[in-house]
Amino acid sequence: MVADEEKVFKPTEEKRKEREAEDGKQVEEEKTAEEKGKRVKPEHHDDKKEEKKKEIVLQRLYVIDLSKAFRKPLPRHQRSAVRLLKEFVSKHMKSEKIHIAPELAAEAAKARRLRISATKDKEGLVEAKLQ
Repeated sequence: MVADEEKVFKPTEEKRKEREAEDGKQVEEEKTAEEKGKRVKPEHHDDKKEEKKKEIVLQRLYVIDLSKAFRKPLPRHQRSAVRLLKEFVSKHMKSEKIHIAPELAAEAAKARRLRISATKDKEGLVEAKLQ
């Protein structure tokens, strides 16, 4: 029976503690991360996620022509495309607070036409992203 018990898988830390206990050495108690001086990640609160759920007032789909951006020199394509995109969304959604998704900004440098989804929340913040 003893041989069967030894075959049971035990993590190396438990094996080390058993050996130290058999030898008569004092077994060290495990320290928590705070006691070791390591940084502890803060607990995530579900309240914040609930607060981030925004009430959508207006949602629209647009196809935006960015060909004017391609009249600029090559290094300025993306900058002018994002500027055109912001102007278009600002004009049609009637808001100055605009957040453009990073994927949309990256795609704006490549494409002459973009299909986007724009959503406006209760506070007036407009979020534009690729459709």
